[in-house]
Amino acid sequence: FKTPEPKRERVTFEQYNQVVRILLSWASRKHGDSEKDSYYKEMVRHGFLVISNCGLRSGELFGLKYKDLTIDSEKNFVTIRVRSETSKKAKDRNTTISARSVDEGSPPVNYLIRWIKEHAIHKNPDDFVFALYEDGQRCSKTYPAHSAARERFYQYYKDGFRKSLAKANLEFFDLYHCRHIYISYRLLDEKNPYMVAKAVGTSVGQIEKTYDQIQAELASR
Repeated sequence: FKTPEPKRERVTFEQYNQVVRILLSWASRKHGDSEKDSYYKEMVRHGFLVISNCGLRSGELFGLKYKDLTIDSEKNFVTIRVRSETSKKAKDRNTTISARSVDEGSPPVNYLIRWIKEHAIHKNPDDFVFALYEDGQRCSKTYPAHSAARERFYQYYKDGFRKSLAKANLEFFDLYHCRHIYISYRLLDEKNPYMVAKAVGTSVGQIEKTYDQIQAELASR
């Protein structure tokens, strides 16, 4: 039999905004960091922000290769092909990430494009978008379809960023919460569970079951 999965603690949009502020502050502290440390801190920062803005699962994020991306720099827009071997549903799908405003008055930022332009090192078609500092194509031993950077990412998350979150009593916040934030914003914006389910690679039933509070709020409006 399958044991019930532990439920993640719910987060509010206010808590998420606080997490983003802490994330920026933590990633910006470079005192004594090597170039490699700075690279992985930026990977954690951009990994969280990319998922918050396109709803990928962590395995899908670390399975992304440059050949899976169609980048429109003029429109600040990226079409992402999620390959079946990295997806929980074992199906190919396309999703998108566009620019988002960080603060009023500042130009919108596409976090995936910013990572590629400003921080990524390995950029051949078969390189992972989020790759090891030393190697763009090394796969994970635990997850063969994903980059080995996944383990390094979680190391910096647990040893660094999570400790900063703990000071604000937000240490429970993890990468999967970012996917929930994306889905919640999309539901409030589009009010169409089918389109949201299609974008994130899950079923309408799962959306309705998991986000019942948002559905109830929309119905009451």
